[in-house]
Amino acid sequence: MDREVRNTTIPDQIINQWQRLVDAIADLLSVPSVMINRLEPPDLEVFRSNISPKNPFPSGTRMPMAGVYCAMTAQKRQKLQVNDARKNPQWADSPTAKAGIYAYLGYPLLWPDGEVFGTLCVVDTKENSWGKHYESLLFTFKDVVEDHLALVSALELLDKKNRELECALRKSKQMEEALATERQRLAYILEGTDVGTWEYNVQTGEAIVNERLMEISGYTLAEFTSISIDTFMKNLHPDDLATSSVLLEKIFNKELMYIAHEVRVRHKDGRWIWVLDRGKVAIWTADGRPLVVCGTRQDITERKQAEEQIRHLANHDALTGLPSLRLARDRLAMAMSHAHRYNTTAAVMFIDLDGFKTVNDTLGHDAGDEVLKHVAQRLLACVRETDTVARIGGDEFLLIATGLHTSENAAQIAAKVIQIVSQPIIFNGRQAVVGASIGIALFPDHGEDKDQLIKQADEAMYKIKNAGKNGFNFVNTVRLRPCLQKV
Repeated sequence: MDREVRNTTIPDQIINQWQRLVDAIADLLSVPSVMINRLEPPDLEVFRSNISPKNPFPSGTRMPMAGVYCAMTAQKRQKLQVNDARKNPQWADSPTAKAGIYAYLGYPLLWPDGEVFGTLCVVDTKENSWGKHYESLLFTFKDVVEDHLALVSALELLDKKNRELECALRKSKQMEEALATERQRLAYILEGTDVGTWEYNVQTGEAIVNERLMEISGYTLAEFTSISIDTFMKNLHPDDLATSSVLLEKIFNKELMYIAHEVRVRHKDGRWIWVLDRGKVAIWTADGRPLVVCGTRQDITERKQAEEQIRHLANHDALTGLPSLRLARDRLAMAMSHAHRYNTTAAVMFIDLDGFKTVNDTLGHDAGDEVLKHVAQRLLACVRETDTVARIGGDEFLLIATGLHTSENAAQIAAKVIQIVSQPIIFNGRQAVVGASIGIALFPDHGEDKDQLIKQADEAMYKIKNAGKNGFNFVNTVRLRPCLQKV
């Protein structure tokens, strides 16, 4: 790739999306560092990295390429996986291994013409076998980043051609012929990027588009006798219409040089699809009014679905599908707000399974996973739609009950949980039995800080463990309740 394209500036909108993605993936995979790196020979720049005090490679870090994992990934243009550099003669004495980075999984990031932008990687300070879940998620993330690079490249080319067109029109009286010729050239350039093009005459309202732009929405050019700006506006999602109009006004008023806007568009088959519209004023009148706006449209539906999947995985447990601790903390904050507003009580129940280690030891970890999934469904059956059941790690769950009026309401829920969880679990011709020890903290009785409530419920749960298990206990309870007897 030539120097101009390789030095292309990445827009802030895309940088912000990359930051959110690396933060989400680092949290989801529980690794110290997830990086998007850019080649700046002879160095490697950490272009965007997750924000964490445990991350040894924050954004902006530069390092020599010699002997580092990413240099090999970029050079070979293929995935590189290192499970433990200390056991790998090729990497045991590398600078990164000596720095304590022993595990690595990385993919090359390519511009649309095949040149290397840099790498996408996750690293770990301990041995990591990088299972299929890691590879699948990281490969999906790689596609998202390369889609962004394709859009950046297309916009750069479009901007270059628009500048050439503006210069040519100032020298030529044959404006329409020059526009038609340049439009065709742009069509050839963008054809390989699967991007639709549009051109909007601000004074007349007429629009010119290519076939690909109509195909994105399921139509053909032959289905329209004429196309105007209204053709586009009436197919926009109502929630996106106002923002699109505001952005157009801003480039007309020169508040923005160009627009890049993700919107929903009605497909011919009736569904909503996501597209990325980019554009700028290409030609101004002599008195400074906008005359022609040119731009591109790309179908980003698959990318949006991938981003949504990443967001879902970041907030849910992969095994049971239950909310994670992060989402549970948000739900608890909402439950506390609701209780404060309506003068009710919210309960935080910290649930730890009794006998789960025995299941793992005797029946195996696959059986343990089956038990956890069955328990998750049983817990959901014990609560209302307004309540939350989360898996927060191992055999520990969190139950948040809202709209309670007395501690007895919480006790009834806990007793129901113990009774249902303790029933034998039958799966694959096998049977397993577990119990539940539950610690209960109430809002506002036991505090008004969500993290402190969870901690207190955890401590109350351990009192049950020490008192014989398979029961429940409230925070600060001195005497064990009769219901603490084993079910």
